[in-house]
Amino acid sequence: MRIQRRPGLAAGLRRWEDLAESGDAAQARQAAREIGRILDEAHAAVGLPPR
Repeated sequence: MRIQRRPGLAAGLRRWEDLAESGDAAQARQAAREIGRILDEAHAAVGLPPR
């Protein structure tokens, strides 16, 4: 999946990355879950097995 061609996805990843860096443990866990979900969807989109 090309993130450059999916500006909404790229913006979402940046938002979750920023939350992960915030220092708040709950927000960091939520960000990690969301980033993992995005990666799982990307793997499925290209036919790779789940992580």
